[in-house]
Amino acid sequence: MKKVLSLVMCILLLSLVCCSTQVSAEEEIIETHILTDDELSLLYLTKDDFHCDTCLVVSQEDAVRLMKIAVVEDFTSAESQANVMAVILNRVNNPDFPNTIQGVIEQPGQFSTVSNGAYYNAEPDVNSHLALAMIEKGEVETDALYFESAKAKGTWQSKHLAYISTVGGTKYYTVP
Repeated sequence: MKKVLSLVMCILLLSLVCCSTQVSAEEEIIETHILTDDELSLLYLTKDDFHCDTCLVVSQEDAVRLMKIAVVEDFTSAESQANVMAVILNRVNNPDFPNTIQGVIEQPGQFSTVSNGAYYNAEPDVNSHLALAMIEKGEVETDALYFESAKAKGTWQSKHLAYISTVGGTKYYTVP
């Protein structure tokens, strides 16, 4: 009975409180679902209480932050932007970094696109919406905590971190 009630609750929650954004990409409609803190509080739930495999539980502002940092850090593809987002989320969950999306993105000295103002002027594109959908679906798995341009040579990252992969125009690293 408890499992049935949980399933019914999840279906109701998905149909009632998911904010949807639709983006058309090559005749395919991509829909992203973002539950806001306000919507969760209306249901007397916290982020820790709510588990949904198809929803990224962040504020709408944080979803936009993820898309903006992704589009300015690597605009080459949805996959590359999703990997940038995954790094941000990995940092949020790592005790060595701030514990919020905004805190990670705006941490001094971390992202040149924030320092030079490009991030603040960025507009999410189709790829960033697709990337957010990929993150929501769990299609991107990486332990990466750092990234840099694939063109970079002899950098701090390449000398001190463990290389994971290159996706699009970006190389990804983790702590050895």
